[in-house]
Amino acid sequence: MNVFFKNKEYRYITISDCLSVIGDSFFYIVMITYANLLDNSTLAISLITISEVLPDFLSVFTGYFVDKTKNKAYADIFTNFIRAILFIIVSFLFFSKPRKFQV
Repeated sequence: MNVFFKNKEYRYITISDCLSVIGDSFFYIVMITYANLLDNSTLAISLITISEVLPDFLSVFTGYFVDKTKNKAYADIFTNFIRAILFIIVSFLFFSKPRKFQV
């Protein structure tokens, strides 16, 4: 617990990752609920599940590049910020014109 309060970078990474996990969970629940309403819900749910699992598999490779950066905390926060923007874009596309984006 002392590391959390004493190390600024560790604190930023921990808070950023916690917020990212909470946001991912809400996004996943909403998208699965919405996909269940579509005509071809099994395909839509499969695609959403793949989109949620794929970043975890890719983190093995992206972690290598993040470890080579000078400021790991800001690199982690930046990637979570980019991921949040992508989630917002996908949400907007799904909910703005639902008939056009049905799977």
